[in-house]
Amino acid sequence: MPNVRIFGETEFWFALIRVTTIAPFIAVVIAAIVPGLHAGTVSNGDAITAGAYNILGDGGFFPGGFPIIFVLTVGEVFTFGGTQMAGVCAPMSAASFRPRFLTPHCSGSMPARPSPGAPSRSS
Repeated sequence: MPNVRIFGETEFWFALIRVTTIAPFIAVVIAAIVPGLHAGTVSNGDAITAGAYNILGDGGFFPGGFPIIFVLTVGEVFTFGGTQMAGVCAPMSAASFRPRFLTPHCSGSMPARPSPGAPSRSS
């Protein structure tokens, strides 16, 4: 089991590096947003300041309206579904003695997998 131990320790140290790298960035962003630091100048000479106006101004979070979220969700579900199917079905098919049967079976049950409590198909 030394490989598992090495993997665990490596994962721990990389996670620690990741957290210690992200924390200063969060502190810098908070330090820029709270006092509204000068972030640049628009072509007409107006100052750009860091702050909530960049997120909430000019229509807020949904400048095109809330229905755009539903349109974007369709694309996201389509994209995520393909990657999830490849990630879940490929290892199952490779480990099976009957990959020609299991691959269509697995891909046919993918729409039901993300929902909790959904019944799975059985052969």
